[in-house]
Amino acid sequence: MAAIELVGVSLGYKQKEIIKDLSFSLEEGEICAVLGPNGVGKTTLLRTIAGTLKPLEGRIDLFGNDLRKIGKRQLASLVAVVEQQTAVIPLTVRQFVMLGRTPHRSLLSVSDSRNDQEVVNRAIDLVGLTQMADRQLDRLSGGERQLAAIARALAQQPRLLLLDEPTANLDIANQQKIIETIISLSKTERISVLCIIHDLNQATALTDNILLLKKGSMIEFGKSEKVLNECNLRNAYNADLEIIIDSSRGRKVIVNKNTGKYFSD
Repeated sequence: MAAIELVGVSLGYKQKEIIKDLSFSLEEGEICAVLGPNGVGKTTLLRTIAGTLKPLEGRIDLFGNDLRKIGKRQLASLVAVVEQQTAVIPLTVRQFVMLGRTPHRSLLSVSDSRNDQEVVNRAIDLVGLTQMADRQLDRLSGGERQLAAIARALAQQPRLLLLDEPTANLDIANQQKIIETIISLSKTERISVLCIIHDLNQATALTDNILLLKKGSMIEFGKSEKVLNECNLRNAYNADLEIIIDSSRGRKVIVNKNTGKYFSD
């Protein structure tokens, strides 16, 4: 079953169109990296799938159901969103992750059920923060706070995870930890993931599925070896890019021809 299917979708704000006629589908348990320069509508796409924005045209299905007919509470049990940065609020990691249980709790409940506690503990364990569960958020590193945000999203028990640049402004070690966690979740939990990535080389390490956007439209959707060719990349980024084999990494990487450096948008 397709986790997400978009057919002829146009996206934007207050009738101002940002992306036109977008069509693609992502299967259950797969990861898709969303690539493209700033301002092409990557975050708008995530917000529309999350139900925060309405599409201007077209149809979006989530797990076979029309997004327009899914109630807010049901949607929150299907889809979880992790923003670029996690707000530092006066809570412990455990208390923060417990906020993810809100869609599953009665409005009259005043305490955490045993099931809530078990789900939260498992979410914390999945992202590797068990030893920090009772630590205040403001005592965590940026990468650890981002993992806590992913744990909170997992506590919703979603079938689809939407991530907006989850590795932005993190050091290399924390970037790698986030990527490894995302890959593990897709494999072990069968969670579908749509992830905006800033670094093209990170995207190739994260997933085989690529959605490549340019201003106003989609360039291509599919497996990375099909989408990430030099013609498509130049079209998207208006930059002189090439794909080379990096023997130290054992895989293809994208570099800027003019500088010789790894390329990120």
